[in-house]
Amino acid sequence: KSTDPHARRHALEWISANIKEDHANEKESMVAADALRDLMKESFDPVAEHALIVAARQLYAISYQEIKAATDKTTLKHMIQCFTADDAASGNLTAVIAMDHLDSEDAALAQVALDFILNYHDADEMIIPELLPWLASAQVPPLRLKALSSLGASLIAKPETQKLITAMLSHASAEVRAAALTILASQTTGITNVAWLPAIDKLLAESPTPLVLDALKKLKSPHFDTALQTIANDTKRPLTIRLKALDSAKSVKLTGETFTMVKGVLADSSASSAAKIQAAGMLASAPLAKPQLIELAPLFATLGPVELKSLLGIVRKSKEPEVGSTLAREIAKNPVIASQQESAYRTAFSDLPPDIFESIILPAYNAAVATAEAKKRQLGPLADKVIASGNAANGKKHFEMGKGTCIACHKIGEAGRPIGPDLSHIGAIRTERDLLESILFPSNTLARDYEAHVIETSDGQQTLGVIKSHTAEGLLVIDIAGQEKTIAHQTIAGDTTLTTSLMPQGLDQTMPEPELLDLVAWLRSLK
Repeated sequence: KSTDPHARRHALEWISANIKEDHANEKESMVAADALRDLMKESFDPVAEHALIVAARQLYAISYQEIKAATDKTTLKHMIQCFTADDAASGNLTAVIAMDHLDSEDAALAQVALDFILNYHDADEMIIPELLPWLASAQVPPLRLKALSSLGASLIAKPETQKLITAMLSHASAEVRAAALTILASQTTGITNVAWLPAIDKLLAESPTPLVLDALKKLKSPHFDTALQTIANDTKRPLTIRLKALDSAKSVKLTGETFTMVKGVLADSSASSAAKIQAAGMLASAPLAKPQLIELAPLFATLGPVELKSLLGIVRKSKEPEVGSTLAREIAKNPVIASQQESAYRTAFSDLPPDIFESIILPAYNAAVATAEAKKRQLGPLADKVIASGNAANGKKHFEMGKGTCIACHKIGEAGRPIGPDLSHIGAIRTERDLLESILFPSNTLARDYEAHVIETSDGQQTLGVIKSHTAEGLLVIDIAGQEKTIAHQTIAGDTTLTTSLMPQGLDQTMPEPELLDLVAWLRSLK
């Protein structure tokens, strides 16, 4: 009963550690449970609240009848959090109460209600059908739409939830349709329902937006391939949409006009970094014949580090020495050859005669590494040059033009993508030398919470990206293409944290030194 928060927290922790449901002293257990029930109306800091939940659950202190009788939102929130069902009926009835508060104006209560429903084993059969009437209105309030989105993403494999998604896809409100598409685009299991196809056909015909195409990429249904091929071939459409359409198809092959388009993106110095990364990924995963590999070879001399990493694997698409030698000679010319590990090149060329790697790749790689070592000794002098001659105004222009590919992974203000740390105020915490080291040797200075993860799901797919948050639904990840996706906890088979940065070494080689100095000067000015 103490009002001291520290004393109260310690008392709760003592109860959870010492008084269980099967406690020898039944009277003591009953007194403790009564005391916990009296605390339900109080507000707590997160640590104390956790202790309250643990203690109350252990003692089965909260029943359905107490939840039903709760009259204020704080009490109800705590009781739902603390409830442990002792039979199926009480669990079902409590789920109904939680459902009634999914759209509560009290954000904390709404979240607790959502968390309860997400963990309720009969949510699809018992709860989802009761939410369908929400879609009868022309507009669905934001709180309800948030609940529908969360439930749809978590229960997408369930039959009633798939009916809900079907209704959302054909809803009159663009916001509701977008929420349904986001559910499909964020899934990691490749689930498709034929009932979704007509509504998506209509959306694709009316406006093939990036969100529509992201959803189709996850569905990977051949049903859409003809329409996607038509979009990809339409030269009047934006290049980004044509690329996305091609990337979203299940079996469209890179031949003729589509191959030329994708190759052209990598060859075009004015193409955006995001487009180049996407084009490289498409080529890396496509079947390629010998003539196509030979045609692609000259691009390897000018690929940026991100695209080089993605495309290096196509070397293994042919075991012909002629193809391997042609690719090796172009890679050897690339100034960012040292942005990849030596082992990556050994693996890529392992099916070819050893002298291709030993006599072409290795000498060029060693020379690039020696240059990098020399650069380490030049960090101090380069920092002095930034101070003396760096032009921040020009550096801003270089960033916005995509030079150095910074904009592909970092945001400054509204420009860029949030894969890596936001650089909007980086100059307040980093010196010129710090910034140069981060660019020249990114794996030396990994920013906390921006470690790269390889997440493998139960269907065998892998996602490479940065974990932005842990939610009740799963891990919110931003992948290397800048796309947000939620990976459900129950589908995660493995999560490997990489010791190297997603930002590859060698980005400084993509611009002349004066431009690098300008870019660093601008970053330093952001405070």
